[in-house]
Amino acid sequence: MAARLLLSVFLAVLAALFYAGPFPEPFGQTFATVDVQKGPLVDSWRILRQQLRNDDDHVALCVEGIGEDCAAVATLVRIVAEAKRQRGLALIGHLNRSVNLLLKPSPGVWMGALDAIKLGGGDCKAYAVAKYFALREAGEDPAHIRLVIVHDRQHNDDHIVAAVYQNGRWLLLDNMTMALVADSEETHYVPLFVLDDTGVRQYYAAPGV
Repeated sequence: MAARLLLSVFLAVLAALFYAGPFPEPFGQTFATVDVQKGPLVDSWRILRQQLRNDDDHVALCVEGIGEDCAAVATLVRIVAEAKRQRGLALIGHLNRSVNLLLKPSPGVWMGALDAIKLGGGDCKAYAVAKYFALREAGEDPAHIRLVIVHDRQHNDDHIVAAVYQNGRWLLLDNMTMALVADSEETHYVPLFVLDDTGVRQYYAAPGV
């Protein structure tokens, strides 16, 4: 009886750790994920998620006309408003191009979307976070948006992109290209970690692959 109870608990914990949600993660055709509970990336993402919540409050105050230092918000609101004149892939593509053209490549650290816009540049993290935030501001379902840390085999370097689930597939919003590329079509990237509202998950090769 005790052994059967222990087995049930073990299976429940295992299911919670490896549960993939209602649809696969980006790169889910080849890789599965497991929750990461501790570490520098978890700590950085926790801080950044709070910053993004603060950014959301700042946008609301500026839109209501009672905020301060609203120049970055005005730029974001303009980009989102222009994108929302379109729908679906066109909206997402507009946001990707707009952020790529808005920011200039430069050394950077983790920062909020409004800080990236205010500075006018940053590394791939700044681009990806700005797109992640802009997608949410444009009305995309937060459950359908991710940040994905990858290893770029072509340049032998780590990189980060935003991803959005659209029409049954994940599209990558990458500062390296203006085009939207489906995860299944991207051959140079090996996914390492995925980040969203629920936390951080690490990729590993799916069984049988």
